[in-house]
Amino acid sequence: MQDGRQTGSLPSPPGRAGPGRRAARRPRRRRPGKLQQVTCPRCGLALPPVARFCARCGAPLAPGVAPATMAPVWLLALLWVGGAGLLWIAGFYAVLAAGLVSPGAIDPSVDASQVRPTAGLVAACAGSLSLAHGAAALGLMGQRSWARTFTTLVCVVWALTCVGLPAGLLGINALWRPRGRARGAGGAQAFR
Repeated sequence: MQDGRQTGSLPSPPGRAGPGRRAARRPRRRRPGKLQQVTCPRCGLALPPVARFCARCGAPLAPGVAPATMAPVWLLALLWVGGAGLLWIAGFYAVLAAGLVSPGAIDPSVDASQVRPTAGLVAACAGSLSLAHGAAALGLMGQRSWARTFTTLVCVVWALTCVGLPAGLLGINALWRPRGRARGAGGAQAFR
Protein backbone atom coordinates (compact mmCIF):
# COMPACT_ATOMS: atom_id res chain seq x y z
CA MET A 1 0.00 0.00 0.00
CA GLN A 2 1.29 3.39 -0.91
CA ASP A 3 -0.19 6.63 0.36
CA GLY A 4 -3.26 4.81 1.79
CA ARG A 5 -4.14 3.30 -1.59
CA GLN A 6 -4.06 -0.31 -2.60
CA THR A 7 -1.84 -1.11 -5.50
CA GLY A 8 -3.23 -3.18 -8.29
CA SER A 9 -6.88 -2.57 -7.44
CA LEU A 10 -9.23 0.01 -8.72
CA PRO A 11 -11.36 2.07 -6.39
CA SER A 12 -14.88 0.75 -6.22
CA PRO A 13 -17.59 2.95 -7.67
CA PRO A 14 -19.97 4.66 -5.26
CA GLY A 15 -22.85 2.44 -4.12
CA ARG A 16 -20.97 -0.82 -4.74
CA ALA A 17 -19.25 -2.81 -2.08
CA GLY A 18 -15.51 -2.63 -2.05
CA PRO A 19 -13.14 -4.74 0.04
CA GLY A 20 -14.26 -4.55 3.63
CA ARG A 21 -17.42 -2.53 2.90
CA ARG A 22 -21.02 -3.64 2.86
CA ALA A 23 -23.30 -2.76 0.01
CA ALA A 24 -25.81 -0.16 1.06
CA ARG A 25 -29.24 -1.28 -0.09
CA ARG A 26 -31.70 1.35 -1.01
CA PRO A 27 -35.33 0.53 -0.30
CA ARG A 28 -37.37 0.21 -3.46
CA ARG A 29 -39.94 2.90 -3.75
CA ARG A 30 -43.04 2.53 -5.77
CA ARG A 31 -43.27 5.14 -8.47
CA PRO A 32 -46.58 7.03 -8.42
CA GLY A 33 -47.16 6.64 -12.16
CA LYS A 34 -46.46 2.90 -12.22
CA LEU A 35 -49.24 0.82 -13.77
CA GLN A 36 -50.88 -2.06 -11.95
CA GLN A 37 -50.75 -5.63 -13.13
CA VAL A 38 -53.45 -6.57 -15.67
CA THR A 39 -55.63 -9.61 -15.15
CA CYS A 40 -57.19 -11.40 -18.11
CA PRO A 41 -61.01 -11.13 -17.90
CA ARG A 42 -61.49 -14.49 -19.61
CA CYS A 43 -59.05 -16.86 -17.87
CA GLY A 44 -57.75 -14.81 -14.92
CA LEU A 45 -54.04 -14.96 -15.79
CA ALA A 46 -51.93 -12.19 -14.22
CA LEU A 47 -50.10 -10.26 -16.94
CA PRO A 48 -47.74 -7.27 -17.14
CA PRO A 49 -49.42 -3.86 -17.59
CA VAL A 50 -48.19 -3.51 -21.19
CA ALA A 51 -49.81 -6.77 -22.36
CA ARG A 52 -52.23 -6.39 -25.24
CA PHE A 53 -53.27 -10.05 -25.45
CA CYS A 54 -53.48 -12.83 -22.87
CA ALA A 55 -50.58 -15.27 -23.07
CA ARG A 56 -52.82 -18.20 -22.13
CA CYS A 57 -56.12 -17.74 -24.00
CA GLY A 58 -55.32 -14.94 -26.48
CA ALA A 59 -58.07 -12.57 -25.30
CA PRO A 60 -57.44 -8.91 -26.29
CA LEU A 61 -56.65 -6.61 -23.36
CA ALA A 62 -56.79 -2.85 -23.01
CA PRO A 63 -53.20 -1.75 -22.27
CA GLY A 64 -52.71 -0.18 -18.86
CA VAL A 65 -56.30 -0.77 -17.74
CA ALA A 66 -56.93 -3.62 -15.37
CA PRO A 67 -60.30 -5.22 -16.24
CA ALA A 68 -60.58 -6.40 -12.63
CA THR A 69 -61.26 -2.81 -11.52
CA MET A 70 -63.97 -2.15 -14.09
CA ALA A 71 -67.62 -2.45 -13.10
CA PRO A 72 -69.83 -5.06 -14.77
CA VAL A 73 -71.85 -3.74 -17.69
CA TRP A 74 -75.15 -4.97 -16.21
CA LEU A 75 -74.53 -2.88 -13.07
CA LEU A 76 -73.83 0.25 -15.13
CA ALA A 77 -76.99 -0.37 -17.18
CA LEU A 78 -79.01 -0.86 -14.00
CA LEU A 79 -77.67 2.41 -12.57
CA TRP A 80 -78.57 4.35 -15.73
CA VAL A 81 -82.04 2.80 -16.04
CA GLY A 82 -82.70 3.33 -12.33
CA GLY A 83 -81.54 6.96 -12.56
CA ALA A 84 -83.82 7.59 -15.55
CA GLY A 85 -86.81 5.97 -13.82
CA LEU A 86 -86.25 7.98 -10.66
CA LEU A 87 -85.95 11.16 -12.70
CA TRP A 88 -89.33 10.42 -14.31
CA ILE A 89 -90.89 9.82 -10.86
CA ALA A 90 -89.35 13.05 -9.56
CA GLY A 91 -90.78 14.97 -12.51
CA PHE A 92 -94.26 13.48 -12.06
CA TYR A 93 -94.43 14.32 -8.34
CA ALA A 94 -92.92 17.77 -8.94
CA VAL A 95 -95.79 18.51 -11.34
CA LEU A 96 -98.27 17.40 -8.65
CA ALA A 97 -96.49 19.44 -5.95
CA ALA A 98 -96.43 22.57 -8.11
CA GLY A 99 -100.15 22.30 -8.79
CA LEU A 100 -99.76 22.10 -12.58
CA VAL A 101 -101.97 19.01 -12.50
CA SER A 102 -104.68 18.73 -9.89
CA PRO A 103 -104.54 15.53 -7.81
CA GLY A 104 -108.33 15.50 -8.09
CA ALA A 105 -107.99 14.90 -11.84
CA ILE A 106 -106.16 11.65 -11.08
CA ASP A 107 -108.29 10.53 -8.13
CA PRO A 108 -111.40 12.59 -7.20
CA SER A 109 -111.45 11.29 -3.61
CA VAL A 110 -108.04 12.85 -2.75
CA ASP A 111 -107.68 16.17 -0.92
CA ALA A 112 -105.24 18.35 -2.90
CA SER A 113 -104.01 20.22 0.18
CA GLN A 114 -102.70 16.97 1.70
CA VAL A 115 -101.16 15.62 -1.51
CA ARG A 116 -99.00 18.63 -2.45
CA PRO A 117 -96.54 18.57 0.52
CA THR A 118 -96.14 14.81 0.26
CA ALA A 119 -95.65 15.02 -3.51
CA GLY A 120 -92.94 17.68 -2.99
CA LEU A 121 -91.11 15.43 -0.53
CA VAL A 122 -91.32 12.42 -2.88
CA ALA A 123 -90.08 14.57 -5.79
CA ALA A 124 -87.08 15.80 -3.77
CA CYS A 125 -86.14 12.28 -2.62
CA ALA A 126 -86.53 10.76 -6.10
CA GLY A 127 -84.53 13.60 -7.66
CA SER A 128 -81.64 13.21 -5.22
CA LEU A 129 -81.61 9.42 -5.74
CA SER A 130 -81.58 9.97 -9.50
CA LEU A 131 -78.54 12.23 -9.14
CA ALA A 132 -76.86 9.61 -6.93
CA HIS A 133 -77.44 6.91 -9.57
CA GLY A 134 -75.94 9.13 -12.28
CA ALA A 135 -72.93 10.06 -10.14
CA ALA A 136 -72.29 6.40 -9.26
CA ALA A 137 -72.47 5.34 -12.91
CA LEU A 138 -70.17 8.14 -14.07
CA GLY A 139 -67.71 7.39 -11.26
CA LEU A 140 -67.57 3.70 -12.14
CA MET A 141 -67.16 4.45 -15.83
CA GLY A 142 -64.31 6.86 -15.06
CA GLN A 143 -62.78 4.39 -12.57
CA ARG A 144 -62.67 6.98 -9.81
CA SER A 145 -61.38 5.93 -6.40
CA TRP A 146 -64.61 6.89 -4.60
CA ALA A 147 -66.95 5.19 -7.07
CA ARG A 148 -67.10 1.69 -5.53
CA THR A 149 -67.92 3.03 -2.07
CA PHE A 150 -70.53 5.45 -3.41
CA THR A 151 -72.12 2.76 -5.61
CA THR A 152 -72.25 0.48 -2.57
CA LEU A 153 -74.33 3.12 -0.79
CA VAL A 154 -76.68 3.26 -3.79
CA CYS A 155 -76.94 -0.56 -3.70
CA VAL A 156 -77.75 -0.41 0.03
CA VAL A 157 -80.64 1.94 -0.80
CA TRP A 158 -81.81 -0.64 -3.39
CA ALA A 159 -81.53 -3.38 -0.77
CA LEU A 160 -83.80 -1.43 1.60
CA THR A 161 -86.71 -1.99 -0.79
CA CYS A 162 -88.32 -5.38 -1.32
CA VAL A 163 -88.05 -5.24 -5.11
CA GLY A 164 -84.45 -3.99 -5.15
CA LEU A 165 -83.08 -6.40 -2.53
CA PRO A 166 -81.70 -8.96 -5.02
CA ALA A 167 -80.30 -6.24 -7.30
CA GLY A 168 -78.68 -4.46 -4.35
CA LEU A 169 -77.04 -7.60 -3.01
CA LEU A 170 -75.85 -8.67 -6.47
CA GLY A 171 -74.45 -5.18 -7.08
CA ILE A 172 -72.52 -5.16 -3.80
CA ASN A 173 -71.19 -8.66 -4.55
CA ALA A 174 -70.09 -7.63 -8.06
CA LEU A 175 -68.30 -4.55 -6.72
CA TRP A 176 -66.40 -6.13 -3.84
CA ARG A 177 -65.74 -9.78 -4.65
CA PRO A 178 -62.17 -10.48 -5.69
CA ARG A 179 -61.99 -10.86 -9.45
CA GLY A 180 -59.22 -11.99 -11.71
CA ARG A 181 -58.15 -15.10 -9.84
CA ALA A 182 -55.59 -16.97 -11.81
CA ARG A 183 -56.53 -20.59 -12.12
CA GLY A 184 -54.03 -22.83 -10.47
CA ALA A 185 -52.26 -19.92 -8.80
CA GLY A 186 -52.28 -19.78 -5.07
CA GLY A 187 -52.66 -17.32 -2.28
CA ALA A 188 -51.57 -13.73 -2.51
CA GLN A 189 -50.77 -13.74 -6.21
CA ALA A 190 -54.38 -14.47 -7.13
CA PHE A 191 -55.65 -11.25 -5.52
CA ARG A 192 -53.14 -8.72 -6.87
